[in-house]
Amino acid sequence: MAGTKTIAAVNLTGIEEVEPAKHAGYQKLKLMDVEVTDIIRGDDGLEGSIITIETLESLRAWRDPEQRRYLLFLNRVKDKTGKRVLYRVTGTTSGIMMIDPQGLLFWTKGEPLIPGSKKFYMDEAFTGLTIEEAKEKINGILRRK
Repeated sequence: MAGTKTIAAVNLTGIEEVEPAKHAGYQKLKLMDVEVTDIIRGDDGLEGSIITIETLESLRAWRDPEQRRYLLFLNRVKDKTGKRVLYRVTGTTSGIMMIDPQGLLFWTKGEPLIPGSKKFYMDEAFTGLTIEEAKEKINGILRRK
């Protein structure tokens, strides 16, 4: 995804905070602490650390309480409090892939966003890959650019 600085596999730590919406009509933001388990692109020093993700609370990706592992496309953003390392998911929903219990990637549960529509390109390109296979694929794409 263009503009992405960090691509990382993460585990949710279970620590979450929801910020109230700033104004009527705005969506609530969710802050989630995640443990970085693998770096595909970006600062290798992040591996093993805890970072905070800023995302929309309402996203379908966060609704399954059993889903704990993700591959995230991230950009670092300024934390107004200065208390944490804060990242935002690139492209809101398009920067989130889930990792199943066998360690394979999937974007949705095999269902297109809109019934009858085509699968999202990330789903077609990455579903069924391991983290290592995804890393090879992404690095191959980056080398061609």
